[in-house]
Amino acid sequence: MSKVSKLVTSSDGCQIFAEGVGNLDGPTIVLVHGLGSSTVIFNNLFKDDQLLSKVYLVRYDMRSHGRSGRPANQSDYSSPNFAADFMAVVEGFNRQKPYVLGWSLGGTVATDVCTHCPAGYVSGIIYVSALPYIGAIMMDLGKACLKNLHPRLLTQDAADALKARIDFVDSTINDCNASNWDDRLLWVGAFSHLNANDVLNAMSRQQDPEPLFAAGRGGLRLLHLYGDADQQLDNVVAEAQVSKHFINKKVVVIKGGGHALFYEFQGQVVEEVLAFVTNFRVLPYQRIIWQQLIKECKNKTTCGDTERSYQIRTPNTVLRLGTTTISSDRSAYIIPDGKKNIVENIYGPDGSKIKNNLSSEAEQGVTSHLHSVGHTWRAAAAEVPKLICGPTTANTDLSSKKSRTKGE
Repeated sequence: MSKVSKLVTSSDGCQIFAEGVGNLDGPTIVLVHGLGSSTVIFNNLFKDDQLLSKVYLVRYDMRSHGRSGRPANQSDYSSPNFAADFMAVVEGFNRQKPYVLGWSLGGTVATDVCTHCPAGYVSGIIYVSALPYIGAIMMDLGKACLKNLHPRLLTQDAADALKARIDFVDSTINDCNASNWDDRLLWVGAFSHLNANDVLNAMSRQQDPEPLFAAGRGGLRLLHLYGDADQQLDNVVAEAQVSKHFINKKVVVIKGGGHALFYEFQGQVVEEVLAFVTNFRVLPYQRIIWQQLIKECKNKTTCGDTERSYQIRTPNTVLRLGTTTISSDRSAYIIPDGKKNIVENIYGPDGSKIKNNLSSEAEQGVTSHLHSVGHTWRAAAAEVPKLICGPTTANTDLSSKKSRTKGE
């Protein structure tokens, strides 16, 4: 599963940098970054084993961004040209009927596609904290943070322009700390590559949203993901003005999610995306984060009678530790049969049975088996038998992890 990088040529001769990786037999998702970013914004998704095993990912730098061309004239940044860039990337990787996933400004590309590409060119649209189109909606959609940044991104004052780019990136990540500092610097570096003219060109094209709305009324599928703690966009506006036109849609609001939703809530975004583009369905309790589960229970478990176990309550289900255990990346879960050190079944994320009657007498045996079937067990191995053999009953409420889902 090696990454392919290439330059493709758009209809006006502009060179577009693009990369692809994943399952060539799966559906294709084309990832489109936001203002001032580049393909690097999706580095974590390009290394997500659960995602890559099911789909083929393509990402590209929009014109004036990253390693793509940067034409000098504003007329080169037209809606037909942005649609042509998208088609050049899709055809350059020999893919058909992809899904377009647009983050932030990248969401506008779906409007270009619906307006200028052949009917049925894409299988669906995935908005992630997205601006659906360039136009009047921006006045209502943008929060004060973004409106205050806009003139500073266009200033000729080099010092303030750089500070504005740093502030812009910081407003996309709600929990910026030492663990993601390298990513922050990478994102700031990508934005620093753009001058004021590049920023203006990226946001200047005229778009007519009616072809987008018509596609939605005609049945084009939409997955709209956003967080309720987005510092840049009031995503309820996009839902009210755009998503309402789609008769075949799902809207998911993630509690605590900021603008870079795919980054801070990668696991949940991946689950929703996979459920949307494939028949893959993640069971509700697979959303529990393993490390939090250990944090809540590690000091309360001792090996013993497996018929009594901890219960972890989520909004949709109750887990019984000793009856069900999940892996940190939600790629597999094990179900003991009630007898100490015997695992009756192991299931993959799609619900298919992997193996019966696997002995877990040594936790390394479980780990090795999961690796052998292509899954990863990332939890500390020493915790596995403890959680399988917990003797007492306790309740831990993880309801803070819930998201609000609106019907398809």
